[in-house]
Amino acid sequence: MFLILLLLFTVIPALELFLLFKVGSEIGGLNTILIIILTGVVGSVITKSQGKSLLFEIQGKLGTGEIPTLEIIQGALVFAAGLMLITPGFFTDCLGFLMVIPPTRFLIAQGLQVWFAKAVKNGTIKVMKTRGFTKGSQTKQEDENIIDAEFEVKE
Repeated sequence: MFLILLLLFTVIPALELFLLFKVGSEIGGLNTILIIILTGVVGSVITKSQGKSLLFEIQGKLGTGEIPTLEIIQGALVFAAGLMLITPGFFTDCLGFLMVIPPTRFLIAQGLQVWFAKAVKNGTIKVMKTRGFTKGSQTKQEDENIIDAEFEVKE
């Protein structure tokens, strides 16, 4: 977990700064800022349209009684892509566009689905069914179909 946090909060921002300075020295500071603003705006528009499209797919599958597993994973990827695309930087923009474009998003989602299934099978992630839910200090037993999931990272 420490390595992941180190990567997220130290290595990636350092890489972003390096790329911003490198590109800025080649094309100029103003052009670099314009590119950052443009990718943020274009990314927001694409993310919004892809999010709506996925929402309709999820509703369609739920309407037919299917579980929209892959679509929910893709929805999380679109959300993460939106966050990356509004973050200034070229590396996060590249990752964000990979996650928001349907063909690459589908491949990433499939990979995550396989990883999750293996993690559940190996016991890294445990999924269990509970008999109710807690609201305040009272336990209600109105719905027996609630699934509560817990996981722990094994290093």
